[in-house]
Amino acid sequence: MASLQALEDEVEAFCRAGAQAQADAATGRTAVADLGAVERAHPLVVSSDTLAAMRAALASPRTPETQRPRLAALVPFLLRAVTGAAVRAEDDALLDARRTHLVSAAGESFPLASASARIQEEPHRARRAALAAATDTEELSLLGAVERRWEAARAAAQGLGAGPPPPTEALQAEAADFLRSTEDAWRDVLGYSVRRLEPQLRPLPQGDAALHDFLRLKEAPLPGAFPAADRLGAVRRWLLASGLTLEANGRVRLDEEAKAGLPEAACFAVEVPERVLLVLPAPGHGAFATLLEATGRARATAAVSVSASLLARRLGDEAVRASASGLVRGVLLSAPWLRRFLGHGKTLAREVARLAALAQLGELRLLAARLPLMHGLEEAGPSLAGLKSLASAASEALFLHVPEGALLQALWSPGREAQGLRAAALAEALRHEADERFDAEDFRNPEAARWLGQVWARGAELDAEALGKDVSGAAPSLSSVARRLLAVLGA
Repeated sequence: MASLQALEDEVEAFCRAGAQAQADAATGRTAVADLGAVERAHPLVVSSDTLAAMRAALASPRTPETQRPRLAALVPFLLRAVTGAAVRAEDDALLDARRTHLVSAAGESFPLASASARIQEEPHRARRAALAAATDTEELSLLGAVERRWEAARAAAQGLGAGPPPPTEALQAEAADFLRSTEDAWRDVLGYSVRRLEPQLRPLPQGDAALHDFLRLKEAPLPGAFPAADRLGAVRRWLLASGLTLEANGRVRLDEEAKAGLPEAACFAVEVPERVLLVLPAPGHGAFATLLEATGRARATAAVSVSASLLARRLGDEAVRASASGLVRGVLLSAPWLRRFLGHGKTLAREVARLAALAQLGELRLLAARLPLMHGLEEAGPSLAGLKSLASAASEALFLHVPEGALLQALWSPGREAQGLRAAALAEALRHEADERFDAEDFRNPEAARWLGQVWARGAELDAEALGKDVSGAAPSLSSVARRLLAVLGA
């Protein structure tokens, strides 16, 4: 067995190769990200024997205490890597199916993989509803493939003596309280907003508003709300004013020639922090919010200290990395930021901020509604009955009709609910702390930006809860997120 240092070096190479494969696919240099080839090139990382050896070393009383934190960080990563390799064939089959399955409706056809973006872009409600219904049918046709993926993952987990961890009781209680405390404001502002789409449209239970209406609101909240050209101009000016700068002294490289149809912006940490790739979506796809999210992640990754440990750079809590996306996206809730950097008038800035808050609140309410159901579904396996239960909970939380097919990917990629909620709580904790310390004004105060850079420089050496306590003295909380969103919605 390789030494601990040699294994860490191999994990670093594995992560870098995976990021490069995904970056090449996003920029059109390759047709797909061949992660299977990455796994074959690094067999030590995806070997169950390696995982068993690291577990044994972690449990052994003879292991030096200085090595235990490194081993404790490696074990969960190796578990994910081994399981991921075990289901690679099923994952690749699902991705291929989403690229090749065509959604046909309203006189047009397009790949299932781009269906969500196409639905959001459709301004005519009858056509949008037809596209959404056809997409739901195609998604449900992949249920068998998702079941095969789950069976492969279960077999791998049983062989490794592991299973999906349940969300903590504290997080479940917070999620339930979040749903209760934001319900009235969500329903009221949603009702107002969908009437802007269609004067007769109403949320459930009185009306027939659907998830596709919410997607349209997120894509095009108001005419002129977001720039159609020079999409990063405002972000660049903001970061330059703060002293952070977008390119981070050359560590962030922009690729504005992404292959046609890429629905979202993306960040790939090829080397940390020396080389981070920020890929913008093709023109006509992706909301402005996704650009901000990817920019936040890229800028935070580029700030990670050169001397940071492998845990901080690659292995730590994913919610910490995701919090940077939410933190930067959060400027859309700030009417002063919208006025200064997008040139909005006072009335437009207030309305855009409210709709941005509505979009974020809807996303978080969906995660919170799914959270208590997902662990049971992960243990029992994907099924149409399970999807119906999930869709019922989502519809009740959103006051929108949510079709079963729209939630299939949640069963394919479990664990996102807890991660997304925890990341939102940490993002709000960091924003609030910056305001308390520096009167940050959306991080335009250079002192606040320097402080944020120092927080980002630590990477994910601490998990989201520990990092929140370390910077503010209290654990991040969804109640803080609710208070801010409610304040913006009521403005």
